[in-house]
Amino acid sequence: MSFCIDIEGDKKLVFVHIPKNGGTSLIASLVHLGPNRPLRSLYGHLTFLETQKILGNNPSHFYFCISRNPWSRMVSYYHYISQTPHEHHGISDLHEKINSGMTFEEFVNVLINNERVIFRPQYEYIIDENKDIPLEVLKLDSIEDSLSDFFIKHNLVKDFKVSKVNTTKHSHYSHFYDSSELIEKVARFESGIIDYHNYVFEKEGVPLTS
Repeated sequence: MSFCIDIEGDKKLVFVHIPKNGGTSLIASLVHLGPNRPLRSLYGHLTFLETQKILGNNPSHFYFCISRNPWSRMVSYYHYISQTPHEHHGISDLHEKINSGMTFEEFVNVLINNERVIFRPQYEYIIDENKDIPLEVLKLDSIEDSLSDFFIKHNLVKDFKVSKVNTTKHSHYSHFYDSSELIEKVARFESGIIDYHNYVFEKEGVPLTS
């Protein structure tokens, strides 16, 4: 869910919450800075364009978000739906299917081919109408250092620690990809963020590509 942090006057930091990228943990870690949603329409996982449309094109608003290795993100979402009561994510049919034996590959096929907008590629969250990226995109795997630098730049904090919330339990994401075809399916789905942040598929710390 998008939220704002008031800096001074009309200046705001605006967070665009991409699902399963550490946003809930970030919100919990920023309680002392008073994150808020000035409009109820900010509830939900909105893209930059959707958020800006609600808040208006204000030059004193500074947007940021968190990106994540897309292969890891897909595995995290699979386990989140499996391990979380469906009323929290609103996808009861997938929750039931996963817990009745739906494989990870079947789950991926549903997400990338389903007409319902269940799980959008990360790139769709960060682009404007010209396909430019007008917000700061921080990487989840270096989030504490990245956020510390970002908040220091905006004179908010000198040090920052992330509280982990809504995490799921599972082994390293690479164990869920049993074919190069499945790896490539996710790569095509998330090609925008992969190109932007040079993400690679890794086996427990050993990069397959460089």
